[in-house]
Amino acid sequence: MFTTVTVNNSYPTGTHLDAGDLADGFSTLAVIRRGSYTGGRLVFPAWQIGVDLRNGDLILMDAHQWHSNTGMQCEHGKKNDIMIGCCGAERISVVAYCRARMHTYGSAEEERERAVDQAEKRTRRKR
Repeated sequence: MFTTVTVNNSYPTGTHLDAGDLADGFSTLAVIRRGSYTGGRLVFPAWQIGVDLRNGDLILMDAHQWHSNTGMQCEHGKKNDIMIGCCGAERISVVAYCRARMHTYGSAEEERERAVDQAEKRTRRKR
């Protein structure tokens, strides 16, 4: 059972442990790819493994283990979400998991506003 879906578009992440989800839970990560680019690997440093997920691939993973996503670059040299506007290359990851403490969250509207605020903060940091 999953309570939450996070969608990332051509967004690399630093090495991290997921927090806020069930301690005994697991995550699924599906990838939708478009265009040609390099990078975007899902990396698990403890095992020295990088997985290059192709279009339609799904991985089941323990997101409580250290992991990251490497940066991406299209054939024109544009990186990450900038490559979408350049040549349409993109990597959309859809992550599904079960949040702990669901009873502490706000209404759907409050949570939507919070998500928009967080996305705007991330966008400002990139500039």
